[in-house]
Amino acid sequence: MLSKLRRHFFVGVFAIAPFALTVYLVVLLAGWFDSQFQPIIQVISRNLGYDRPIPGLGIAFGVVTIIFVGMMTPSFVGKWFFGIIEKFVEKIPLAKVVYSATRQIFDAFSQSSDQKFRRVVMVPFMKEGAWAIGFVTKEVKQGWVPGRPETKLSVFVPTTPNPTSGFLLFVDTREALPLNISVEDGLKLVISAGLTKPEYLDAVENA
Repeated sequence: MLSKLRRHFFVGVFAIAPFALTVYLVVLLAGWFDSQFQPIIQVISRNLGYDRPIPGLGIAFGVVTIIFVGMMTPSFVGKWFFGIIEKFVEKIPLAKVVYSATRQIFDAFSQSSDQKFRRVVMVPFMKEGAWAIGFVTKEVKQGWVPGRPETKLSVFVPTTPNPTSGFLLFVDTREALPLNISVEDGLKLVISAGLTKPEYLDAVENA
């Protein structure tokens, strides 16, 4: 009886844990995001005669602000404004490095830059017989490397579970094995440490 209860208990823990962790992280991030804009909300509320914090209003204000920035950025005024900020940041040595690296990471993984990852491949990694999933970013044409006329592929091999860091490899086209999965499925596979896989593979295995 006790062994059955123990087994059911652990089954329940593993069933509830993903949902509980998701709720906890969402609440934690929402609270942090809300707290970043609460000082502005409190200044506005005091001017309106209300001297108490309003939970959740910081999130709404932040979302509206981000949407407004997203609408203004492509415009002439937005490009001019952010151009001035970038020039100012580039004059600060440490801030320039951090901003440049962060900007490149977000540009690489933004929806507007889907074509930066062209396809998913497997490439030799670390030792013979070991393979890693990578994403082709560019084809290095002949003459790019002196004395090596063959075409190379620049392949980004992300780390697990954080795909924003990784390795840049230059491999021969013959060493890059193409995979029949999308870039999105490839990223899911890397982030999940191989625990998830494309749905059509499950259908093939179960056929």
